[in-house]
Amino acid sequence: MRLYRRDPFADHVVEYGIVASMPEEFDQDADGELSKPPSFFPTDIGKESDVLVEVELQGVFQAMQSNQQQPFLVLSDGERRVDIVVGHFEAHAITRVAEGIIPERPYTHDLLKTVMEKLGAKVHSVVIDDMWNDIYYAKLYLRVDDQEIEIDARPSDAVAMAIRYEAPIYISERLLGA
Repeated sequence: MRLYRRDPFADHVVEYGIVASMPEEFDQDADGELSKPPSFFPTDIGKESDVLVEVELQGVFQAMQSNQQQPFLVLSDGERRVDIVVGHFEAHAITRVAEGIIPERPYTHDLLKTVMEKLGAKVHSVVIDDMWNDIYYAKLYLRVDDQEIEIDARPSDAVAMAIRYEAPIYISERLLGA
């Protein structure tokens, strides 16, 4: 697939491809079993040795893939970037908030934010910390009083929550520019 877009770090149109995808379901072996456990099972990722880099959302873009529009996020630290394929709903939920558009009725992410606020929780940060079979994984870090709570999430949902809370987004150094 070839994709042409205006690069946020250049003043001209460039060609680039999607780095990784994030389908809704895990890849399975022929017998229906996963060949390895997904990253939310305990691994060495996320320990002190894992360097995290803060990134910003550069935008939500569309690519033609198999005669269909496929949205993807571009996250960057100013020099390197990661492109993450997302679903249409999540792309819409991120784009509307990023553009400052307030929906007539709350989206699911807005509902979740309201529930969290009523319970005294707040998104402190988002970390995209792993990739397996070209699927990125993320975690939401919530603060409730003085306690930090870690919750597994899809990167698209994590970014949608981060922009609603104006929380920082981090990515593992080994994934940046992968």
